[in-house]
Amino acid sequence: MKFHNKPPVNGREVKASDVVFSLERFKAKSGFRINFEPVTKIEAVDDYTVRIHLSQPYAPLLNHLAQPSYNVILPPEAEAEYKDYNRLEAAIGTGAFMLTSYTRGVQYVFKKNPDYWRKGLPYVDEVRLEITPDYSTRIALFRVGRVHQANWWPSVEDTDYFQLQRSRPDIVLGSGIRSLVLGTIYFNTTKPPFNDQRVRQAVSLAINRQAWIDTLHYGEGCLYHGPIPCAYQSWQLPIDKYPPEKAKLLIGYDPEMARKLLAEAGYPNGFTTTLLYAAVVYGTLWDSRYQLAAENLSKVGIKAELKPQEYGLYISTTYLGKLDTAAMGPVTPYAEPDYFLYGHFYPGQTANRSSVNDPDLNPLLEQQRREMDPKKRLEIVYKIQEYLADKAYYVYLPIGTTRTAWLPQVRGMVPKVIGSYGVGKFYLYVGLAQ
Repeated sequence: MKFHNKPPVNGREVKASDVVFSLERFKAKSGFRINFEPVTKIEAVDDYTVRIHLSQPYAPLLNHLAQPSYNVILPPEAEAEYKDYNRLEAAIGTGAFMLTSYTRGVQYVFKKNPDYWRKGLPYVDEVRLEITPDYSTRIALFRVGRVHQANWWPSVEDTDYFQLQRSRPDIVLGSGIRSLVLGTIYFNTTKPPFNDQRVRQAVSLAINRQAWIDTLHYGEGCLYHGPIPCAYQSWQLPIDKYPPEKAKLLIGYDPEMARKLLAEAGYPNGFTTTLLYAAVVYGTLWDSRYQLAAENLSKVGIKAELKPQEYGLYISTTYLGKLDTAAMGPVTPYAEPDYFLYGHFYPGQTANRSSVNDPDLNPLLEQQRREMDPKKRLEIVYKIQEYLADKAYYVYLPIGTTRTAWLPQVRGMVPKVIGSYGVGKFYLYVGLAQ
């Protein structure tokens, strides 16, 4: 396997020392370094063997190593030469495509890597990602054939999917893929009113999930979607395995019970709060979700004042749990259930947006990480989900299926459940009909 044929590496062979450098760099600098907490040492045994030392048994390690959104092998020469991997010149990897051009606000251009280790792949010579911030414009460009694929990320919204189905019967549509993207309302659980479990339960019971599925997603989607995403069916505790009272607090709709819980918590007339969210970036569908949430909450006496934030501010503060009241939005998909459990609930983790610190829960989160027997680990993961069901540290929102669309001349396109991380992985087997 070789790096891209770009200076300063000039297509040299990838060695174990490069893997050590990349993983050590990730462990020291990445915002996701929590996933490598048990790693104590990374060493090159020889040119083609890496040994990773752990402080304890760590079941999630292999999945974290395979996570496409952050684990990449980088050449140390590029960092030494350019100081910043965000520079075009420093974009050097081993993948099927090489980033050869980037025009800010316009497009990325990727060229086929002639030295890619899978001989004969990829099939296409070039991939262009056009930067079009406005979702409606992206769909319009696709509708008239200016681009081959309707949307890179997020997926095509349900309304447009069915409109395309009617107006362009020649295009190819992909649907029915369960989503790994969680939708949540999260809280500052250290301060009133959301430090009271009954208030959080009331928020959950106020959300009419089936109406969301029917209104936003044409009746298709996951009503039960958290704390483990519905795409991970093998890890999700089946909803009929929960005690009925807990299942209700997880996905049920009962405004009357919500009002009763608020009264018991000292809010017989409800209260006013702020609901933060990232403006624009997640598309018009999420705009509708914010409005629906506020509307649902108003019916039980909670006046949620929607407050949009610029994305940079949101992702660097609110998304990290730095908030006074409540917030709402999607959660990045990951290839390991541990992230949705240990990452979201263990004290001190950057993804613990609700500032959870539950002394009864923490040992279970640690145990599922250490248990190497898959069946025994699954039992612990099931136990965690049942325990969390009535705690409402996060309120999980229903989500639609992942929908995609591409022009008929595109061949070999297969939508991925993990999303569109990595041009090479997504377009490796894609070709164009003559």
